[in-house]
Amino acid sequence: MSGHGELAVIHAHELFLIGGPVSGVHYVGFGNQPSDPQWSADGKLLSVVVTPPPPKHNPYKQEPSFVAVVGQRGKVLREFPRGTKAYDVTTAWSPGADRLAVSYTLQAKNPSNDRDVLSFYDPADGVADGLLAAPDISGFAWSPDGSQLAFASDRLVRSPGNFNSRLVTIDAATDHKRLVTAATEKVIDVAGWWPDGSGILARLDPQGSASLAADGLPLVDVSVADGKQRQLGRIALDYSQWLATSAATNQVAFIAGGDREISMQHKHVVVCSVAACRAIAQGAKQVSFDPAFGASGRLAFVRDRAVAPKHGFGISYVDQVQASGGILTASSGGQVAAVSAGKAASAPTWGTDGSMLVVRRGALWLLGPGLQTAAKVVSGLQLPAGSPYYGFVPWHDSFAWTLAVR
Repeated sequence: MSGHGELAVIHAHELFLIGGPVSGVHYVGFGNQPSDPQWSADGKLLSVVVTPPPPKHNPYKQEPSFVAVVGQRGKVLREFPRGTKAYDVTTAWSPGADRLAVSYTLQAKNPSNDRDVLSFYDPADGVADGLLAAPDISGFAWSPDGSQLAFASDRLVRSPGNFNSRLVTIDAATDHKRLVTAATEKVIDVAGWWPDGSGILARLDPQGSASLAADGLPLVDVSVADGKQRQLGRIALDYSQWLATSAATNQVAFIAGGDREISMQHKHVVVCSVAACRAIAQGAKQVSFDPAFGASGRLAFVRDRAVAPKHGFGISYVDQVQASGGILTASSGGQVAAVSAGKAASAPTWGTDGSMLVVRRGALWLLGPGLQTAAKVVSGLQLPAGSPYYGFVPWHDSFAWTLAVR
């Protein structure tokens, strides 16, 4: 990495560290299936979700997961929750402290009695606090300053598809909970925060249907002060790497357009300020993905051709779409320019020094400051579980970078 921070990479179902204090490549292991690596705000701790492989006699059986916290040199410091069979584990580090929010499902014999749990963990002692449980928790996100955590809890009432949802914030210091807004006959799915902390970004699912949600939902900004909603997009898919925020410009960028097939419905970039939203123009047979703001507010995104699948949505289709375009950047004034070193690439991740990591044919490449040169860092990036999904691959579930703009 030549001084460009430390990289956590999942390769062949194993975790490796590259650069930083390990000064090379360090095998961490786990011997099973790590995923979703995330560095703490100071880049000194790494969390990873570890899921043992299913038994050979039942390859479709879901196994419980745990969260491992790893130091910069690859030593496993903590594993939690202990003594609990946790499923569908999701994590997020506080932007302001070494504190980890963890959500997971406790499965019951009758699935209708499953419970979702949300906790704060302190990696220093492994102690959990702020514990809460609900029939369903549909997303959570830290406020930009780390002082609050927003989450939505949902309850099925009367008949299938009829949900009531509550959007709540928790004070990270006192665990005090505050209701922001509530919805009947729909699910509020927390997606993030407005960069200045004034609002919570959420998607609204009118039926709580995963199938309908897979083809896109309205994206709204919910005021923390009074719960009022402002619709940013009529329909957008619920991929976390298709939503980006900029503290430098107080803007939000997302990919608008429905249909789960990645190259359909003219998917394009929309940038919103507090005052208004605007679409970045593109050609009739083009699609755009993966918006990412740099530290200065410069926006990067992927623009490809709307390639139709010929033989399904496997990795060959992903490579075909990726090869048709590359990385573009847009200034605050709206001027768009191609990144020559970012051809046939996706998943741009800005570094705080103006460098960028991109994925090209399953390999990670580092574009130096100025984005004029590219060097391959590692090949064989692990394809995340469940992908490609109609051509979509959540590459950020397979790597994490200490220098990434947060």
